[in-house]
Amino acid sequence: MTDPDTTDAGIAHEVDQLLTRYVHAVDNAAWDELAAVFTPDAQLTGLRATADGLTAIVDYIAGTPERPAHHCVNTALTAGPRGSVHAWSRLITVAADGAAACGDYTDLIVPTTDGLRIHRRRVRLRAPGETAPGTSEGADPAALFQRWERERG
Repeated sequence: MTDPDTTDAGIAHEVDQLLTRYVHAVDNAAWDELAAVFTPDAQLTGLRATADGLTAIVDYIAGTPERPAHHCVNTALTAGPRGSVHAWSRLITVAADGAAACGDYTDLIVPTTDGLRIHRRRVRLRAPGETAPGTSEGADPAALFQRWERERG
């Protein structure tokens, strides 16, 4: 696969389906489905810790005391090297008591022989009214994503 054109409807659709599969797998505790979402050596930096590898990621997510229903929306894509795609998505959660929260997923998605998979995911909750670091009116979304990725380490 050459470097993807993130405006290509096929790439965008494949990424959308990948991110949607993650949400359904987590919300339904369908842990086996996460093998179709992450690479075996993926890394998830969550709110409590970092998990390295698919087994550790499943253990981390399954061990979360409360997993509110969540949505992954408003995804911006940026092409990366060797067919990779950077995705920046809004995370919205709704707990059983109706409490809502929002945050961001930033993903490095890579091509595999089985299709696109998440190789690195970072999760960050936002405080109300917070924006991505360094944002301003008319800022370049790719530059904002790159800065946000650097600041998240």
